[in-house]
Amino acid sequence: MVPCRYRASSVRFDVLTMKFLSNHLLVVSLLSFLIAPARGQSFLFLQGEPDEPLLGEQTLIYEESDGSFTLEMSSTNYVEIGFQVDGYGGWRFLFAARQGEPLIVGSYENAERYPFQGPKQPGMDISLGSGCSQLTGRFVVLEIQRNEQGEVTQFAADFEQHCEWLYSPALFGAIRFQSEMPLQDQDNDGIYDIADNCPLGWNPNQRDHDWDDLGDVCDAAPGVSYVWINIPDAEPPQSVFRNGLDGFFRAPGFVIPVPVVGAHVEGPSYWWILSFVLLNGQQFVPGVTYYFINNVPTQDQPEMYLERSGYVCNRSSWGWFHVLEYVFEDDFLESVAIDFEYRCSGSLTQFGSLRYNSQFIEPLVDADGDGVVDGSDNCPQQSNPLQNDNDQDGPGDVCDNRCFGVDCNDSSDCTIDSCTPQGCENLRLASGTSCGNPKSLERCDLPNTCNSEGVCIDHVMTPGIPCRAANDSCDRAELCTGTSPFCPLDEFIVNCNDGDGCCLPHCNPDNDSDCGPQSIPAVSTWGFLILTLLFLILAKVSWPRAQGQQHRT
Repeated sequence: MVPCRYRASSVRFDVLTMKFLSNHLLVVSLLSFLIAPARGQSFLFLQGEPDEPLLGEQTLIYEESDGSFTLEMSSTNYVEIGFQVDGYGGWRFLFAARQGEPLIVGSYENAERYPFQGPKQPGMDISLGSGCSQLTGRFVVLEIQRNEQGEVTQFAADFEQHCEWLYSPALFGAIRFQSEMPLQDQDNDGIYDIADNCPLGWNPNQRDHDWDDLGDVCDAAPGVSYVWINIPDAEPPQSVFRNGLDGFFRAPGFVIPVPVVGAHVEGPSYWWILSFVLLNGQQFVPGVTYYFINNVPTQDQPEMYLERSGYVCNRSSWGWFHVLEYVFEDDFLESVAIDFEYRCSGSLTQFGSLRYNSQFIEPLVDADGDGVVDGSDNCPQQSNPLQNDNDQDGPGDVCDNRCFGVDCNDSSDCTIDSCTPQGCENLRLASGTSCGNPKSLERCDLPNTCNSEGVCIDHVMTPGIPCRAANDSCDRAELCTGTSPFCPLDEFIVNCNDGDGCCLPHCNPDNDSDCGPQSIPAVSTWGFLILTLLFLILAKVSWPRAQGQQHRT
């Protein structure tokens, strides 16, 4: 199911002809007079398009004398009203606000089947015994009153529902429960507001030349809507053009949690369904070409789906689609323009264009006029019919030669270096971004950060912060200087005081009882070994001399 802004416009498209409208204008005018309710009345108005699964192409009006209206269930979030038709069956009308929100007077667009709607979509379900397995639609709550217990006592709503798919025939209607709200036709053109493409502009013919679901009399910015598909290597070459879309959709998050746009078109003996899908958190960005390889299991690969009258590619397919325009605001797809190339293994290549309420009038945009459409042009803004790319880096030579053979790396950790058609580009990272090697930090060092000029700045700790603790009572604790990332050399206490626990060789025994009764400073083990070695050397030198003197004597 794939909802978007869609204004009951199959009546305005070729699904219902002007003959249908002309036959019903008189009926609608009479109905407005006959069933304008008195205070606290209940009634039901239903109008179906051809092949609508619940009602078909007919108009029904039920009043209290035709059956019983009952409040089935209600809460602050939803209301359900039933109507049992004498000798016919029971209708069920359920309307719900978005999850966690109260149902109040207002317009609810992009509705889905209750209770399976997404958390950001309102819910609805119009059924007659059985209903739609999926649906999309919209409804307008015109009146809702509750008693002290929270039960609904008065309710009025207009609605539009499409079973299964957005482009399926619509069921329009109005439900009143003990309400004084009449049917709404604010412009008095004989088309009720719920089905009027200009509710405030008189337009009984519902003319909409650009097929954007807004009638010409109230369309301030008309755009074009069509699908064009060209098969150049067919014999003979074939081209399909459909001025207007039988349906346009964007998948809701709870069905497919990724951005999807697509369309359905139908002719006398064919239909086309095409969709474009982005995965892994990507978004449609104008000016970007997305390359796809279907039937390859990956979460990073865009996808494209193309069906022609039931035929789909069941082998490998590949190609690209180029987004020219994409405006999606307030949960509505406002406009889109996409060109594409679709190849199916062992089949024909197909080029095409999708336009919805778009300012890009022509298909397969070729901005530089070199005969290569923008989607497959390696320099879409500069003419290069040969598509030369000597360094094989993607951009063609005519828009890549400003940095061809030039090293764009500026050796800064605070810039992102790249080659663009305008030359080397060195984008500065945001001020405060970490830079340098964090694993090389010394004891008095802090992480380096980029400044506003794109330079990596070395930071050190402030003076007085300990960087090496004392090991014993004769050791000193070292502190950062505030000017160097290195901790100072290890220092010991030299002038000891009596009773501080210091021992030799770092103190003087003459004024420190901790050093013991020695009359000379104690020496270290190495010192003792050196003195012993010197004694042995002197002894060895002196011994032979003494022996010589005794012999002469």
